[in-house]
Amino acid sequence: MQETLRSKSMVRMKRRSPQKLRQPISIDLWIFYAVIVSVAAFGGSSRYDLMQVAILQPILWLLLALAVIRLRDLAGFKRLLAIVAIYIVWMVIQLIPLPFDIWSHLPGRGPIARLDLALGIEPARPISLAPARTLNALAYLPAFLAPIIAAINLGQQVTRHICFAIVGLALASSLLGLLQNMTGEFYFYAITSTGRMVGLFANTNHNAVFASLGILIAALSLTLSTDRWMRQASLGSAILIFLLAIVNGSRAGLITLAIAGIIFLFCYVAALEPSSKKKETFKFVSVPILVASATFLLITGAYFMSGRIIALDEISSEEPLADVRFIINPVSWQMLKVYFPFGSGIGSFEAAFRISEPDELLSPNYINMAHNDILQLAIEGGLVNILLWAATFSLAIFATVKAGQKLSAKKAKAFWAVFMGSLAVLLLSSAFDYPLRTPLFQALLAVAMVALVRGSLPPAASAD
Repeated sequence: MQETLRSKSMVRMKRRSPQKLRQPISIDLWIFYAVIVSVAAFGGSSRYDLMQVAILQPILWLLLALAVIRLRDLAGFKRLLAIVAIYIVWMVIQLIPLPFDIWSHLPGRGPIARLDLALGIEPARPISLAPARTLNALAYLPAFLAPIIAAINLGQQVTRHICFAIVGLALASSLLGLLQNMTGEFYFYAITSTGRMVGLFANTNHNAVFASLGILIAALSLTLSTDRWMRQASLGSAILIFLLAIVNGSRAGLITLAIAGIIFLFCYVAALEPSSKKKETFKFVSVPILVASATFLLITGAYFMSGRIIALDEISSEEPLADVRFIINPVSWQMLKVYFPFGSGIGSFEAAFRISEPDELLSPNYINMAHNDILQLAIEGGLVNILLWAATFSLAIFATVKAGQKLSAKKAKAFWAVFMGSLAVLLLSSAFDYPLRTPLFQALLAVAMVALVRGSLPPAASAD
């Protein structure tokens, strides 16, 4: 009898083994989400002169230091870190004062050099036309460096957590935008699109683009995840984000939203393909998906019929080519020719544009961005920035190919579709706006690069 009781108690002890208890959240995960929450709370604007900058920069430097202390292995990430290191070095070089004889012969420095000679001075100047702005960009390095190191420390968990972060923040930003539209309050930044749905950002377009990315990542989660509740949560989040995004009021957002919607439907169809071993699970999961999809189509149709989509009204009532983005584009291309190959200096576009600004654009408003991220990157950093952008793009393509080869044919198609859709959304939005100038976009894209590289590594190198 005693032996029987002892054996039963041992069985109970085994069932309550500590190994099966939920493990505590690791320090690396705390650091990662501290970075994400910080940039979400204070990094939704591209401006350098806001109060949030003074709060965010020291927080990110502290989190970067903590992440570096926890760093254990850089295997597989040397190329990515080399790109970041070259960018840092180039910014430092742009801040080094050069003798006047050398500086005055750099492309685009002629007008300032003639003024100096007229005043009888020959000061040493750095390559950057706005050294203070370049120094500020240098101080903002942790906006993408802290997320990179924190994401590397997560190991194989990084993919799951970057998907959760993007979808979660996109949903939170959309809901916050709805609250802003209803109340006219809860705006994070002093300089913002008051009365519009900006969410965590200061710009309506940025919020709309971020919503599109959230839908795309939800599509990826819907296809790749094997967890039933995760798939349903991804579907529900995507539908809610879409319904809020179509009334955002962003014209560019409508285009990116259309891309995201098409990719999501493609991944949805892929997710509905039943496997021979899981027909019962498929039936259970497909019913709520079909109901949610029918609701999605009905509500979307209702929005169109009731004329609630502000962006469509703006497109029909305004001349698209009269937008300032199209007007300054020729000036920006001319600036690229003027300052090539050394550039005007990281962060110096506003100062450089004032030199090249034609008389017809003079007004009480001022141009502080090129409204074209890639073009502005080339203007400010010259040939070095162009090469670094090409290297980053090539690394992303290479990593995506390698990561896709590890998936089944169905999942690989969805993975590639989401990657190409995300790339199209970012390139299209960056061609007419400046979402990549915000720390929040920079941080999440930096983590996404780490996730791609991590997924491309062989099992031995990518193990935790």
